Amino acid sequence: MTDVNPYSNPGHEQPPRYEDARTYASGTRMTQIRRVDVVSAGKIAGAIYVFFGLVIGLMVSLVGAAGILLGGGAGDGNALIGGAIISLMAVVIYPLFLGVSGFIGGVVTALIYNLVAGVVGGVCLELET
Repeated sequence: MTDVNPYSNPGHEQPPRYEDARTYASGTRMTQIRRVDVVSAGKIAGAIYVFFGLVIGLMVSLVGAAGILLGGGAGDGNALIGGAIISLMAVVIYPLFLGVSGFIGGVVTALIYNLVAGVVGGVCLELET
C-alpha cells in the first residue's frame, strides 16, 4: 500500500519543508520560515512605527504652527505658548507612543505567527543562490 496524501492536489508539488528545501534548476531555493524571533520582530516593528510617529508628529506640529501664525491665539500670549508646547510635544509624544505600540504589536504578531506556523507550517520563501 502506498502512502497517498488525500489532501494533495494532483499535478502540483507540495511546498518543501525547511529540512528538505530544494535548489531548483533556475538557481532558486525554497525555504520555510518556521519561527520568528519575537524580540527581533518587536524591534523592527517599533523602529518602523517610530518613523511613522515622527512623520505624524511633524504634520501635527506644522498644522499647530500654522494655526498659531494665522492668529489662532491672537491677543493671548498663553494660547501662543500652549500651542507651541503642543506642537513640540507632538514631535516627541507621537513617536514614543507609536514606537512602544509598534514594539508590542510586533511581539504579539511574532508570537501568533510562531504558534500558527507550528501547526500549519511556515511561510515558504524562494531564495536565489
